[in-house]
Amino acid sequence: MTGLSLGLSLEAGAGRTLAARVRPSRLLDIDFTRDRFRHGARAYPSLSSLLAAAGGVAAGAALTFGPNVAPDAEELLVNGDFSAGDLSGWTVVAPGGGTASVVGGAARLTSTGAPVGITQSVTVVADTAYLARYRVIGGTTNFRIGGLSPTAAGPAGGTRAPGLYADSFSADGTPSHFYAFRSGDGMVSVDDLSLKPCTPLAGMDRSGITVEISASVAADADGVQILWSCGHLMTADAGDDIAILRDGAGHLRVRCRYAASVVVDLDLGSVAPGGALDVRVSFSPDLVSAQRGDGPIRSMVPSHMAGFGVMRVGHDHAGNAWTGEIARLGVFAGGARRDLERLATGAIRFEGDSFAISVMGVSLPATLEALMDRGVITTAIGNSTAADIAARMGASEFAHLLARTTIIWDGSENPVATLGEVPDYLDHLAAAVTALGHHRYVMIPPCANLGESDFAVHDAIRIGFLSRWPGHCLDWRDHLHLDGNGAPTAAMFADPETDTTHLGQVAMGIMAAAIAGHLEARGW
Repeated sequence: MTGLSLGLSLEAGAGRTLAARVRPSRLLDIDFTRDRFRHGARAYPSLSSLLAAAGGVAAGAALTFGPNVAPDAEELLVNGDFSAGDLSGWTVVAPGGGTASVVGGAARLTSTGAPVGITQSVTVVADTAYLARYRVIGGTTNFRIGGLSPTAAGPAGGTRAPGLYADSFSADGTPSHFYAFRSGDGMVSVDDLSLKPCTPLAGMDRSGITVEISASVAADADGVQILWSCGHLMTADAGDDIAILRDGAGHLRVRCRYAASVVVDLDLGSVAPGGALDVRVSFSPDLVSAQRGDGPIRSMVPSHMAGFGVMRVGHDHAGNAWTGEIARLGVFAGGARRDLERLATGAIRFEGDSFAISVMGVSLPATLEALMDRGVITTAIGNSTAADIAARMGASEFAHLLARTTIIWDGSENPVATLGEVPDYLDHLAAAVTALGHHRYVMIPPCANLGESDFAVHDAIRIGFLSRWPGHCLDWRDHLHLDGNGAPTAAMFADPETDTTHLGQVAMGIMAAAIAGHLEARGW
């Protein structure tokens, strides 16, 4: 099978080792182009041996993993094997007569025409995957699993003939209920009832999952193409899943459904038939983030997140498939945006104060991202001091970003008010630069306010920038429109009538172009 390398593309320089060290925990790494197969810390000689170890199966080019139940997972049903010899823990539901009892170590349900069954309330965690197992003996039995009331229909279950069954589902809320009943004349038995949390792979939890895939679209691709999905073992589509797909219009999308409603839809742009793609996506109940190639990182907050029960590579529950090639698949524990940022290729880091975030609808990072078609990650916080910037730069929370090309713009030099405070101000920023451990950074001096005329502190800071970081200083005075005193003109501000500090979209567009030109000239 030919295809793309996954292209992790760690940036060159001193940060390479660090970037490798702070990568998220890898659960699965399948490289079809090189016949390399890893699950956790172990390498396997073949795909079949990896699947056997990871609990996966193959059907042609399509792979399926899970549901996996941890060996120490808590059993949530009480007396599900009826070893107590009675129905303790269960509530009998027989509104029209009939009986329920334990006979021969199994629950026997005898109906005279009206439904008769047993139900149990279970404490679960909403939006978490659970695996229900149960055995049917002697006749057809109905199951409603995961309902929010004792006998309500839930996301799992159905009508079952004699046999052993397993259903995974995403809990809607707590408590959930496990309801087994016979609806017509006759007698049936149920046994070995179990309910436990599950995930597609050992080592995963409900906090999230990050996926990285390199693939190519088939030259004759038509209709919806499913690159990757995560849902459940179901006899019918409950509408709870997450997926990376190419839609019928040829756009690469990240989609999350909950109860058949689309709660996340990120459009990552069109991919032509025969085209190649690299994509990485992090899924968590708090945020879904995605990056295609080196492009911008798109994010959306889901109202709900389906629990992770069964992972499907190259197909989904409904039978949609990926007809092109998948070159490499990486699956990592954790679905926070930080987990995606660790993997994101080509991304730039922004640090500073409010000039490096969004204020009054104006965002320099977003403007730069759109201009360069490149991910921009900001860790800035409004009203920060130089000491705050240095502290964030050295914080373990952001260690995964140290290897990134970095722009630092403390737009307002507060609380510096005198020339005597300038050396300490510069020392704090020097500490921030030192923490990076490489030379791919840009320093922008603080910006003057509208109408400002006393430039003594600004000039001292500018001189300090030029002497400490030659070749890394990008001065706003060389790019923005200035008044006679050297401050930005009113046209450069977002709302000059009420805010004399924050620059507007025109000015940020100018600065984004200047930053982009500097980075491109330096090859960063």
